[in-house]
Amino acid sequence: MRRKSYTAAALLLLVLINQLGAVEKDTTAEDVWNVKIYPLTGHNLSPEYTYLLHSIPLSLKDSLEDIKTHIFKSDERNMWLKKKRAKRIEEERRTLSGLYRKRDLLFFSGTPPDEKLDEINVAIANTKDNILQIEKEKDGSPEITPVIKAEFVDKRIVSEEIPDLKGIDQAVYGTLETIDRWIYLSITVYNYSTGEKQEVFGDLIDPENISKTITEAAVELSREVSGTDPPVLMVTGIPQDSFFSIEGGSRTYLTDSPVTDLNPGNYTLTIHKKGYVDEKREIVLKSGERTEVTYSLTKEKTGFAVINTFPSGADLYVDSVWMGRTPFLLEDPVYPSYIQAVKDNYVGMSYMLSNEEADKNINLILSPAKIDKDKILERRRKTFYNSLGSFIVSLAVPAISYGLSSDYGYAYNSSVISSGVSSSESNRLMSASNSWYNVYLGGVFISVSLFVDMAIKLEDYISFY
Repeated sequence: MRRKSYTAAALLLLVLINQLGAVEKDTTAEDVWNVKIYPLTGHNLSPEYTYLLHSIPLSLKDSLEDIKTHIFKSDERNMWLKKKRAKRIEEERRTLSGLYRKRDLLFFSGTPPDEKLDEINVAIANTKDNILQIEKEKDGSPEITPVIKAEFVDKRIVSEEIPDLKGIDQAVYGTLETIDRWIYLSITVYNYSTGEKQEVFGDLIDPENISKTITEAAVELSREVSGTDPPVLMVTGIPQDSFFSIEGGSRTYLTDSPVTDLNPGNYTLTIHKKGYVDEKREIVLKSGERTEVTYSLTKEKTGFAVINTFPSGADLYVDSVWMGRTPFLLEDPVYPSYIQAVKDNYVGMSYMLSNEEADKNINLILSPAKIDKDKILERRRKTFYNSLGSFIVSLAVPAISYGLSSDYGYAYNSSVISSGVSSSESNRLMSASNSWYNVYLGGVFISVSLFVDMAIKLEDYISFY
């Protein structure tokens, strides 16, 4: 009797364990397309580029967040549904096994209650019907578009070692190899439903423009993961280099550049640029098709602002663009605007123009530039020494001319006393003496003037101390 109770207890424990296993199900939602992204494998990679082995996959993962759903190809869809049916049948059979053990436990425990036994038998019959219904489902049904869920897994793999993990629909991996000064990037996607692998991107990376190549790789990966050719959106118009955003989105795009990371569907665009009135457009993007949107923004009417500076004549810059010299009438300014007034020998002044100052005069008072005493002192020192040199050089003129005038005067006096000299020679000597004397007087005047100038420069030089 005791042995029978031990056997019953063992069977009860076994049934409880199996019941726990029976209720444990995959928590992955049936409408999720799971994508695992793995680090890249490096070959002949320089140490300074090893960070790309992780940063590129992480960037690719971020790019997949903008893609919402996966569109099946016909063969891929059938295989995916077949795997899901097998998974559901496996779960139903585990449930059926638990029900059988639960019914056996009732018999081992004695005479089972009829109500409890009937309840288990009904559950067994329903589970069998569920298995039959799942087995009868066709590949073409049900219609389903799974939601993409991308996840980075920090475990490096190569094509020969693709992990056979449950719950994964696509694995993204690749290689990074140095070729001369270039880096070759290869991205491969393995599809667990079809068992196929495909290189979706392979190109050289310019180390000076890595982001461009990563963006191109992200576009190709998005196309493969989404299962569709993405639509192409081109927004152009006046003024150029405007921006547009998508209602409900967080990104801002630059006009005049193709956008390929959007899913097919209806969108509301808001085109905007500083100083212009926003413009909204309703568009429909279709898979694989190019949609062009043109715009013409209207400039905002913002009144005027008169910019004055004291002193006037300063160069006026608005948002780093030279506009003219003050005073200046600024018509329909863009708010806010960064204004700069620049003038030689004055400290430049900056000002932020806001819409509260429309139709007003803006007065900017410029302060003299900071005095560099050493430079001024050096300049005055040079000026004084130049003046002193000129004065010293000028002294030679009156000294020489006075000597010559005296010599000719002495010769004239000697010719008058001597009876052997003609009157014409005496007159010549007299004329030469007078001419050099006039030169002497002019030299004295110049030297005196230079002396006065030197004295003024000396006073100016000394007074600066």
